[in-house]
Amino acid sequence: MTAFVAWAHDLDDQQEKARYYPNVDKRRLLDGYIAETSGHSRGATVDLGVLDGRCRALDMGTRFDYFDPLAHTANPAISAEQRRNRQLLLDAMQAEGFANYAMEWWHFTFKPEPTPDTAYDFPLR
Repeated sequence: MTAFVAWAHDLDDQQEKARYYPNVDKRRLLDGYIAETSGHSRGATVDLGVLDGRCRALDMGTRFDYFDPLAHTANPAISAEQRRNRQLLLDAMQAEGFANYAMEWWHFTFKPEPTPDTAYDFPLR
């Protein structure tokens, strides 16, 4: 079990609720926002955004890892600029063979996954 999944199971830890999941009950985070086995662990999934020419993040409407319907890629409540920015990222990633996870504008998985049944486990230093 990853540390992220363990944190999601710890319903008493609500320290980051306002920052990361203000409108979602923590019990619901494992229902689509956080995976027990992630594509990240399989080496096929990346989370990313887009920077402008001055290395400033484009406005995507929510922060990264914001677990809320507002972070869904096609959420209609975002501004026109935020929609354009999300579409820019979506188009660039799709052109390189990555598919977006519709609940998270920042989450992309390479298709077809090269090792869909392998979860890599190695220390990071």
